[in-house]
Amino acid sequence: MLTRYIVLNILIFIAQPNESQQQFDPLPASLLRPGMQLIRQNDRITADSAYRELSNWNNYPSISPIGHQYVFSFYDSLFGQIPFRVYVPETYKNTRRTPLLLLLHGAVEGSSFDDAKDYLNPSSAVAKDDAEDPLFNFLSKKDYIIVRPIADPKMKFDWVINQFGGFGSIKPVTNNGVNATYKALARMISLIKASFNVDDDRVYAIGHSDGADGTFCLGLMQPGQFGGFVIYNSMLTNLNARNIFLKNLSNISLYAVHSDLDNLRPIQKTREVIREANQILERKIIYKEYNGYQHFDKHLSMDVPYAAAFLDSVRRDSYPSDIYWESDNATDNGYAWLCVDKFDLKAPKADWQTELNPISFDKRSGTYGPEHCYSNNNQSYAIRGHYSNNTFTIFSSRVQSFKIYIDPSRVNIKRPVVIFVNGKRLFDAMVLPDKTFLLSTFGENFDRSSIWVAAIQIKVP
Repeated sequence: MLTRYIVLNILIFIAQPNESQQQFDPLPASLLRPGMQLIRQNDRITADSAYRELSNWNNYPSISPIGHQYVFSFYDSLFGQIPFRVYVPETYKNTRRTPLLLLLHGAVEGSSFDDAKDYLNPSSAVAKDDAEDPLFNFLSKKDYIIVRPIADPKMKFDWVINQFGGFGSIKPVTNNGVNATYKALARMISLIKASFNVDDDRVYAIGHSDGADGTFCLGLMQPGQFGGFVIYNSMLTNLNARNIFLKNLSNISLYAVHSDLDNLRPIQKTREVIREANQILERKIIYKEYNGYQHFDKHLSMDVPYAAAFLDSVRRDSYPSDIYWESDNATDNGYAWLCVDKFDLKAPKADWQTELNPISFDKRSGTYGPEHCYSNNNQSYAIRGHYSNNTFTIFSSRVQSFKIYIDPSRVNIKRPVVIFVNGKRLFDAMVLPDKTFLLSTFGENFDRSSIWVAAIQIKVP
């Protein structure tokens, strides 16, 4: 797998005389990084005191103006410079934790990083289309920092088609066939949390059409930072992907909406996936249909108040009691406190690792049949975990080793931690907090609500 280096950078365009005279603003200078450096250098600050200081960190730069859209970027070694827009609500205060909403746009095929310079020009075509977005128009009046990335299929930054997967019998040539877009989106959120006072447990994702597909797959592959997902008229897959493991829906809160006259994404297919998933999920998908509306129609503006109410009702559980995780790669390798290190896809799988493979609807023939998007998945590994009262109970399939991350707000580190794996007790000991580990992992996600002080490495016998 390619190693990916991501560094914050400023994206600045100078407006031409006949364009808006605004220019893009620099991302507010993060005070977290120098603060972490001081903690790292001060030997008198222990892991316990570092945990307390970072949990209560509230020293963020002021933002002016508010009620304003900014455009920033960060550098990624696979995609290059990735631009993204950030709308800061009028209610934002740097001393108060504010919810964040990731809004993924549709029509990915016609999008480009070059569009970034046009969004601040009201007369440009992309700005005019942007002004008609019913989701943003409603949600921008709410108390959300709204983050809007810009897709670029030519650069492979594409949340509707897996540009890394190879086509047909062609083998993938980069990134082991894993769509790196979702990892980059997760990293984008982490970088924003270093500069804005974000409520870590109130981070959400929403999208329509291609944006809904990206939101759906983000929830399956990189759900760790998010409290809920909203999808409008999704086809519930990532084209050309072979790793859409629907049982990972058990980890997320999902609100799905479709319209019955949608000629691009037939509602019959959506119904089957939702029905099949809800038969096995304890956390049911909330699903609504609007009759008499097409793919992009008035049902969006009609429903978005209900979507906002859904988001208001859900919060992320950063240390859930139960986790199910399935994957075929080492990039999308875990959720919350459970992370897979090594696996063997050629090993026999456990009896409980079964596929969720709903039937599909072919709009051309009007008939139902196998859903190729899921039936052609790669071989996968799976792991199940339950946590209660300092005891972790794990069942694994094709997993050779994994880590359990320890958050002292949920795990009592003054008592032994016990870990059972496939019916065997493999760990029963005290866990000591590690300041270096704490700072390293915190520096990756800037998550004040879930700070890990140690990791327990387990080798599966």
